[in-house]
Amino acid sequence: MLLVCAGVSGAASEDPDATTMEASSDDVTVAPDGSFSVTNHAELRATNEAGAMQASRISVFYDSETQNAEILEAHTLKKDGTKIPIDVSTIYEQVPADNTLAVTSFRVKVLLFPQFSAGDTAVYTVRTNNPKPMFAGAFQFGKYFPRSVAFKNAEVTIRAPKSLPLKVETHDLQFSKETSGDTIIYRWHRSAASDKKAKTALVSPLDREPRFFVSSFKDYGDLGRAYAAQSEPKAAVTDKIRTLAEQITKGTTDRREQARLTYEWVAKNIRYVAIELGQGSFVPHDADTVLARGYGDCKDHEVLLRALLKAKGIEAQGVLINGTNDYALTDAPSFAQLNHIITYLPEFGVYLDASVPVAPFGVLPQTEYGKPAVLAVAKGAGLVTLPMPKPGAITIHQATVQKIAADGTLSGTTTTTATGPYAIALRYIGYAVQAIGPEKAGELQMGARGFKDGKGKLIAGPLTELGDSYTIRGEYSAKGWEDVLKGESTIMPGGLRLLPVTGDGIMGPLYGGDDIADEPTVCIPAKADEDLTLELPAGYTVRFLPKDETVTTPNLTFTAHWSETAGALTVHREFVSKIDQPICRGPVRKQTAEALKQIAKKFDQTFAIIRSAQSYKDASAAKPEGAAALVERGEAFEKAGDHAKAIADFTAALAIEPDNAAALFDRGYSYDVSDQADRAIADYTTLIAANDNNAVVRANRGRDYARQNKYELALPDYERAVELDPENTEYMLHRAYLLSFTHKPDRAAAAFGDVIAKDSQNADAYSGRCAAYHDAKNDELALADCNKALALTPNASRLYLLRAQIRHALGDHFGGNRDVAKAAQIDPKLEQPGGLWRPFGLTAKKEIAAKDVPPMVRSLMDGGRALDLKDYDTAVAAFERAIKQGIPDSAVLPNLCVALSHTDRLADAAYQCSRALQLRDNDPSLLRARGLIYFRQAKYRDALADFEELLQLYPNDPLLLYERGVTRKKLGDKGGDADIAKATATSPNIASKAPKAMRS
Repeated sequence: MLLVCAGVSGAASEDPDATTMEASSDDVTVAPDGSFSVTNHAELRATNEAGAMQASRISVFYDSETQNAEILEAHTLKKDGTKIPIDVSTIYEQVPADNTLAVTSFRVKVLLFPQFSAGDTAVYTVRTNNPKPMFAGAFQFGKYFPRSVAFKNAEVTIRAPKSLPLKVETHDLQFSKETSGDTIIYRWHRSAASDKKAKTALVSPLDREPRFFVSSFKDYGDLGRAYAAQSEPKAAVTDKIRTLAEQITKGTTDRREQARLTYEWVAKNIRYVAIELGQGSFVPHDADTVLARGYGDCKDHEVLLRALLKAKGIEAQGVLINGTNDYALTDAPSFAQLNHIITYLPEFGVYLDASVPVAPFGVLPQTEYGKPAVLAVAKGAGLVTLPMPKPGAITIHQATVQKIAADGTLSGTTTTTATGPYAIALRYIGYAVQAIGPEKAGELQMGARGFKDGKGKLIAGPLTELGDSYTIRGEYSAKGWEDVLKGESTIMPGGLRLLPVTGDGIMGPLYGGDDIADEPTVCIPAKADEDLTLELPAGYTVRFLPKDETVTTPNLTFTAHWSETAGALTVHREFVSKIDQPICRGPVRKQTAEALKQIAKKFDQTFAIIRSAQSYKDASAAKPEGAAALVERGEAFEKAGDHAKAIADFTAALAIEPDNAAALFDRGYSYDVSDQADRAIADYTTLIAANDNNAVVRANRGRDYARQNKYELALPDYERAVELDPENTEYMLHRAYLLSFTHKPDRAAAAFGDVIAKDSQNADAYSGRCAAYHDAKNDELALADCNKALALTPNASRLYLLRAQIRHALGDHFGGNRDVAKAAQIDPKLEQPGGLWRPFGLTAKKEIAAKDVPPMVRSLMDGGRALDLKDYDTAVAAFERAIKQGIPDSAVLPNLCVALSHTDRLADAAYQCSRALQLRDNDPSLLRARGLIYFRQAKYRDALADFEELLQLYPNDPLLLYERGVTRKKLGDKGGDADIAKATATSPNIASKAPKAMRS
């Protein structure tokens, strides 16, 4: 179906360095009935030989049934000014190359410019007449200008009668409008060099390039009614239609089931053929004709479905939509972005696309969800938005079970099951399997997956059963994996994947690159997961299990979990999108692109297969010969946890080959896990001296130095590791922590920021930067980072303690106390890590024990908890204990002041409050506490001074007015009655809120 705006066009997207559009003009003259003519003049210069190849052949498109195209001039303009005209006998006419599968009246006139070379210009003028408008009395036009093309001077002029006013939408073009007599003249202009940095587009150029659109339709309701006027008569219920409808629905009275059966009959029995024949580009054939032919385009499918449903009394409505990657409609109502039509059943709230023969009832292709569309009916026409898929409606599950034989042959099966739009894609693959056969399809997929010297077979499920899910099973075997059994690192083989790797394409391309990180892209809520199992030959094991990975944003979650059981390695990967919009753009797109980049790296996790320790014991007690064999057996012992034997084998190997890097590295690691850090450091140092290009070796030595609290020695190792592996966020985190440990808070904050720039959801980096900012006395920034870290890890008890210190430093003592209480609530003894990252722990080694909470912090916690429970004596004792243990005054004095104010130790309370106010001048809670203390001591003038200072901050606070009034009365000041009266007028029960000593 071709529902395109007449005249909507765009310059060819050329190599920005190859051609320049020296001049381009479109002069459009519109008649009152909507018919129009366009005179297009262009001068395209080739700047190099590649440009000459492009510019020397120009294609002029037109519809042979509704338009006529006349070449007014065409010549080659040589660099020296010579003109060489085209021989009119060489102007060829043909069907457009991309329309060979369509029934079309579109044609192309091909202009071949003679004697054309670099530096020459193709000059041509074409007039295209459109004598009959697609819709009577209506006119639409539009054009876009790719940023990748240089336009020295491009102009478009439209002259339309006042009786046909046009709505205009313009983006990134100069626009003007003027009136001349009975004519309105609209002009657009562009002059711009090519944008060599123009990015790969993930959505249509009509959504993003410089462009304009005009239309005489008043709104999309007007447009929808215009289409309905031409299509609704075609959906008439004839005897043939009524008879067929009864046959299709025979045996069921359930109306939804009748709708489903009717939809499936049309989808399966009417073949899709694009029909682009003049008015037929917009007007469907009548239902009887479609039925008789057994084929049609989307308009024809929609008309026949609507007629059959109408015969059963089920209302169906046509919905105009874009079927590709346009996700916006123009403000000027036009068909520029409407190239498809589907059906809506209001009784069931279901949208159907009957032109897709493999779509289950109620399932649409991915590019149709969430889009603006136009309801094309006689009454109630207008804009609608298609719903997004419901959670759980779109899934992909790919399960592969494979094994490596002792001779290096890899064989297995992959089962792919999908629902929603992915089931549509999988069924189309099923069509291909059916067309070329299971073995040939398997062979082609083996090649696409990178398997060599192998065989494959794809077994597709029945294509005519349109259930919610669809499955294809693949079988394969391939040689060439023998090196993997010799310890060569490898990634997990993906089997015969038929759909994208887990997560690719759901919220954008997984491997798109940084250049499109801020480009809008199609997004959809979906779940994709895969289980890959690799069975190992007898006597083999995996040396190191890849670590589990998680990547999260507010809109997606990716996990990878590795396990090894009974001689098999398994990875489960899962990607869940929770997006609720069809396009990811702006901050969401940038955040998503960053996450996808991280996820892509998770598919590069490698592992190595080695012989097991048991296999050596079973084979022979004889000692292996040669350094390589000793290293191999040592690795087997290391994997089995027998590090003493492993170290012995690595040492023996080094006696034979002192420079054996594998033996040095392996022995260093075995020393690590045996708590022999000094010996591990010695081996790593030898390796670094020989070749300082291994990030892992540097990181391992740095970790050992750090575990010995030798932070100044550890820091250069991690800085070098980051230099060698700049994408490794774990190394970056270690470096940042070491900068903190070596009292470089500003550099540490910047280093944690580097981690956040690569992983915006890294709670460890936010908590680390929070601490670094706090150390740098930048507590406002510290608090923001602590808040972010706690949002990501809400049960991190130590983070609450850190934030408590920051809040106290900022004067928020009550907030600080709440954080202390929260930390104690999560972990009363504070013995668990509480979600905070513990740096320098070893994989496959016992974790470094969490240190006990410092006594001063525990005392502060105890006091805060008692204060919240109003156990003031206990709180005072805890806070005084914290002072003796060395807690900073700023963290404890405000709490002590408040706690003492509720006891009989009034002199101590006044003293500590005064000390606290020296640290936190004008703190309202401290001023009021001291004022109340003074009142209880009968120091009414001192109390009055504090209350008056508070009322300067809060002049209308009824409680403060009441307390000042009572104090003034104690001093014999009659103004006290006025204060109390004003407070009571605002809050009649204010006296009940005052301390007992003040209640009159």
